[in-house]
Amino acid sequence: MFVTKLAVEYLDGGRRRLLRRLVYECWDGRRIEVPAGFVTDFFSIPRPLRWLIRRDRKGREAAVVHDLLCRYRYPEFPAVDTHRIFREALHDAGVNRFMRWLFWAAVHHFGPGGW
Repeated sequence: MFVTKLAVEYLDGGRRRLLRRLVYECWDGRRIEVPAGFVTDFFSIPRPLRWLIRRDRKGREAAVVHDLLCRYRYPEFPAVDTHRIFREALHDAGVNRFMRWLFWAAVHHFGPGGW
């Protein structure tokens, strides 16, 4: 579950910067803290597929957590855990089952550069 609310400011190029830390508690009890100042693009979706998600779409906070874990590749969060946590966080953010699966499949199979 998300312990804190997402608060961002918009930057150039579709990027956003967190105004305060975002805290997510995983279903297994592990806690992930995204620091204030972290820069994200929310969902990295190729232009031809952007119609799938609106800018106000649920799940932005899940994308921020996933961006952090992918960027820094913490040893305690291997790829399989990172993508599973993304799916859990999407659920906790209220994203429907089909979209959770779609986003998970995209990052699992087509994530940039593999893991």
